[in-house]
Amino acid sequence: MDTAGEIVDYLEALASELVRLGAATNQYHILVTGGAYMMLQFRQRRFTDDIDFASIVPVQVGQGEVFETAVIRRAEIATRGSANVFSQAVRSVAVAHKLELDWLNDESAVYLYDDAPRAELFLWQIFKGVLCVYLPTSPYVFALKIAANRRKDQADIQALINEIGIGSRDEAQAIVDRFLLPEAQEFWEVQKKIKRYFRS
Repeated sequence: MDTAGEIVDYLEALASELVRLGAATNQYHILVTGGAYMMLQFRQRRFTDDIDFASIVPVQVGQGEVFETAVIRRAEIATRGSANVFSQAVRSVAVAHKLELDWLNDESAVYLYDDAPRAELFLWQIFKGVLCVYLPTSPYVFALKIAANRRKDQADIQALINEIGIGSRDEAQAIVDRFLLPEAQEFWEVQKKIKRYFRS
């Protein structure tokens, strides 16, 4: 996916397919993260292989309001309404638009559930009344990306540092402490990774 507009188009197509399959009486709540988030919010990333998402249950709903959420396991999103309707819709969009079958990918969701289970986010857009798409705040994404710190994350991390205005290791650590569980920080060696971006 080369543009934010493409991401929006595919999400719109997914919502239309959900309606076509009879899911119009349900609402599916998904949190979009990763490269797709960076493209939608920063418009500087030029490409993403897929749209990373996690299925969620919002604690409170409000357009534009930032709030915390409880996340649920990926299997639950496919069982709301007709069995596997969501998966069927994702597959149909892939075929219609010549996308990879995993263009909408929840493989990374397990890290959110296990390592950063209290996400700070906001309701971004509702498609066709059925697909509710949420985006996380920049600090939450920073915590996730600093933990991963893959080569493809490094430019995103620097962009997030600039956007948030993080000036020191202590400030970065304070953000990470808000979202990443202590055992996750230890496993991902987060303190070492923070030191790569800050002199003090």
